[in-house]
Amino acid sequence: MEEQAISIVQKILMREMDVLKRVWMFRAKDVSVDYLINMDMGSYRSTLRRSAPVLWGLLVACVQSERAMDENLIKSPETLCTVVAFQLAKQHSANANLFAARFSIYLWSCGTPRAVVDILAKFGLSLSFFSIRECLDNLSKACLASTINAVRRPGVAFGMGYDNLNISTSTHAEQYLHARPKIENLTMHTIYIMKNATFVEMQASPMDVHAQRAPLLTLSDLSPKPLVIARINHQFNVQIIQILLEHPAFNHLGPDDKAAIAQYKDVRRPMVHSRTEEFPLPVAEIDESTTEGNHQNLEDMRLGDLTPYLQGTPFVGMPDYFHVMNWLLMILSVYRGSTIDDGSLATYINLLGLNRLGSAKPDHHLLERLVLQVYKGHILAAWVQISGFHAIEEFAASKPDRNLLSQLGERIAHRYIGAPSKTAFRTSADDPTTTDEIFRQCVLFNRDAAIYLELKNAIQLGDFGRVEDLIPTMICIFCGGGSPNYANELLHLLQNLKYSWLPTFADMVRDNILVNISGRHNSYMPVDMNQEHHIRLLKVCLNGHWQDGIT
Repeated sequence: MEEQAISIVQKILMREMDVLKRVWMFRAKDVSVDYLINMDMGSYRSTLRRSAPVLWGLLVACVQSERAMDENLIKSPETLCTVVAFQLAKQHSANANLFAARFSIYLWSCGTPRAVVDILAKFGLSLSFFSIRECLDNLSKACLASTINAVRRPGVAFGMGYDNLNISTSTHAEQYLHARPKIENLTMHTIYIMKNATFVEMQASPMDVHAQRAPLLTLSDLSPKPLVIARINHQFNVQIIQILLEHPAFNHLGPDDKAAIAQYKDVRRPMVHSRTEEFPLPVAEIDESTTEGNHQNLEDMRLGDLTPYLQGTPFVGMPDYFHVMNWLLMILSVYRGSTIDDGSLATYINLLGLNRLGSAKPDHHLLERLVLQVYKGHILAAWVQISGFHAIEEFAASKPDRNLLSQLGERIAHRYIGAPSKTAFRTSADDPTTTDEIFRQCVLFNRDAAIYLELKNAIQLGDFGRVEDLIPTMICIFCGGGSPNYANELLHLLQNLKYSWLPTFADMVRDNILVNISGRHNSYMPVDMNQEHHIRLLKVCLNGHWQDGIT
């Protein structure tokens, strides 16, 4: 009787596996972006229950006891049973790779060693390493086809960002003849669909005529107008108040209460935070980090083109603000000093134990943390002095209203950030030659850090109008800090925005120079920062696989 039952169940399971094999049929050539994004274990589970109810019942009975089935409400066997069914289906048919293909790409992206992947392939959880390479090739072709379809949509205007990618390909200290270079220099491109842009606005001929007649910048263009100065001063005042409200003593206020007390003034902030469409392209084996590499990169993309447009002649370049934010390096070089100089950044680095900031070009995020931490500490100390209380906690307990905070914030901005008179730095009113150099350096540092924080906040909010207000000041900062290349780039941008570009094209640039990949509030970033994010992910994926033949 038992043998007959087993025989009957076996026949049922064979029929069910034949059905699952057809439902879960998936080959390496079928890999696409939608396939990777739209994974839903719930739908797979529903398919399994509907197509193979006997197999599902057996798997559930095997992985938990009767008591656990009734009482265990935390640990669910459903995902495990679904994955086991995928393993069985792959053993039943080598083409039933609906789960294995996706899981294989995940393993590869995590840098899983080839030996581990091949072992998992024997268990039916993964494809072989050679098949993963085929999946990646097909995925690359699918991404390229998706990009082509996107840019061919009627009325779509697009831009392109690219940056160099350096991958370490060797762990050996010595280099031998005819060996692969220790560093592979590549270029990573991304296509962006432009917002509020049409091909009519991007025609090169009218812009060339307009640019030839446009005047050049004068010194007055680098001098902020009274309206711009008032806006920047307001942003600094809000910034100072928000630093105070971030203190734990004001935790009794909710986010809405804090926002009502001090709000930044919008200049050109997007009304709708829509997601920027992006299409990363396959990596090109060209070193873009040099001038010659840039030329080769453009020639490779436009090889054999005949018309000026196809040759890339009318292409317009724009500076990217993540690299502009490198003026943190200038702040470090100007205010570093030494550990024996009171108030120097070297003193704070030693005090905070940030030893990694000792190099000439340290990590950007760590340096940003230092500069903002020191700046906010200065501002909190200024609040204690200006408010007349002995501590922030006492000042918070007095429950200051919005008007008082605004008045005190303006005083702090004028005395500790602005440009006070020469007598403000004197240690003696009778002797004009005496100067409190420590206080003077602190005020100058606060000014530079406040401008940086204003730029950072404006970028996160996507308000390029606030960024544009800071361009003349940033040009002066880069000139004074010994970075003429950045100053020249910003001068070109200001020239184009004010005079050389048509107003409609200039507005299109303002709307697209910052991107929002997630579509969420306060999630804007410069294009080059998004490129760096892509490059970081590529390095994670590629660094562990050069020796495995994935190139």
